[in-house]
Amino acid sequence: MKKALLVAICMIFLCPLVFAEKQEQDKVKLKYNFKVGDNLTYHLKMKDELLLEDERLGGEPFKSTIKSTGFINYEQEVQGVDLSADEIKIKVSYGRGNKYMFHGDKLSSNPVSTALDDKSILLTMHLSGKLKDKNVIKGQGFSLHDRDIMQLLFVEFPENELQSGDSWVKENNLPLNIPSRDGVKILAEKSIKSKYTLLSIEKRGVYDCAKVNLEANINGFRDTAGHGIIVKEKTLVIIDGLIYYDLATGYVVYADLSKSIHTKEVIKIDSKHEKATEASKKSSPGTIIMDREVHTSVELL
Repeated sequence: MKKALLVAICMIFLCPLVFAEKQEQDKVKLKYNFKVGDNLTYHLKMKDELLLEDERLGGEPFKSTIKSTGFINYEQEVQGVDLSADEIKIKVSYGRGNKYMFHGDKLSSNPVSTALDDKSILLTMHLSGKLKDKNVIKGQGFSLHDRDIMQLLFVEFPENELQSGDSWVKENNLPLNIPSRDGVKILAEKSIKSKYTLLSIEKRGVYDCAKVNLEANINGFRDTAGHGIIVKEKTLVIIDGLIYYDLATGYVVYADLSKSIHTKEVIKIDSKHEKATEASKKSSPGTIIMDREVHTSVELL
């Protein structure tokens, strides 16, 4: 009886110590450990559905639905790591993708070309993971690799250690400097607020990964004026999903993300404007509403 009581007392005192040690073991420091010459291949799949409502013609709005699905492989090569300049240069090279359009509920038998086929872009990022700048392929926003999702995959990790349940938030306000061209003035701005939460440390294939939940809101506007046409556009984007980061290197091992985009365009016509063209005078004022749902998965091969 005395022996059992002694064991029970020891367990009472030892349990908090074991629990505390377990908590310390669960803490991780997320960081990038990219090396020049690292070359990874990813497989990307995407589903896209766009609902368009055009209210410019009067009467009932014209409605149209466009759906597509596709996939593409791309390589991510680290071309430079400069500690003194605080930057990493990464080349992303795309293969040939397959993108299929839906006609009603039927998938087209022949794929259409994508804006990314056999092209490449160069990304420059801080050692912390924040993107400095990136070259964007023309038309990329309407291709398989979504630019917002690419930007959010390269997350700026926090300085402190994390344990399951911890979150960190990043906010950016981005005035978009778009030069006037052919008498058309454009004013645009985009704000991004993203919240990352460490859910757990677990295996994904052969990799020990940080499983991270992402929630992001993107608000933007774009005002365009020229030749007697004024277009005011507002956009709200919501992105959520999971990302698995390799603990050893910081590379993305797997990501599964959904993106909802709501865009509203209000078009006004000033036919008496001194630079109004015949085409602009014949344009129809009114509202265009676009709702788009995009699902993207990225997996390291």
